[in-house]
Amino acid sequence: MIDIPTSASMSYHLNKLFDIGVIKYESGDQNRVFYKINGEKLRELFNIALKDILGK
Repeated sequence: MIDIPTSASMSYHLNKLFDIGVIKYESGDQNRVFYKINGEKLRELFNIALKDILGK
């Protein structure tokens, strides 16, 4: 069974991802927010994690 996160939990985690530059957002019409992944930053973080895991 998959737990559906609460809106507070989603907001917390989205803010953390925003703070480290993994996601960007822009305002849309009618109070909508569009989130976009910053592929370069995500790739950079994955490479750091991979190096740490492999000990290189």
